[in-house]
Amino acid sequence: MYLFIFICYAVLLGIMLLIPSVFSRAVTALLVTAALLVSLGGYWILNLFGWLPGVMLMLAAVTLVSLLVSWFLAGRERNEEGESA
Repeated sequence: MYLFIFICYAVLLGIMLLIPSVFSRAVTALLVTAALLVSLGGYWILNLFGWLPGVMLMLAAVTLVSLLVSWFLAGRERNEEGESA
């Protein structure tokens, strides 16, 4: 199953880098890599603990990743506004 997750990561990364995006290529690669880590962690937790703790920890991980990305992008936006003013 881990091999399947890595193959899906490679396909998703290739597709996401080919299509136009509002994010830079580095941020897109970072987001896809974060999705890989969350998927690997979720599958590992699902095998270790069962579905309820797995779902709860996956929701917590996705919430944490989305908060970190929003803080990162908000900081970059403030820096770009400060440089252009």
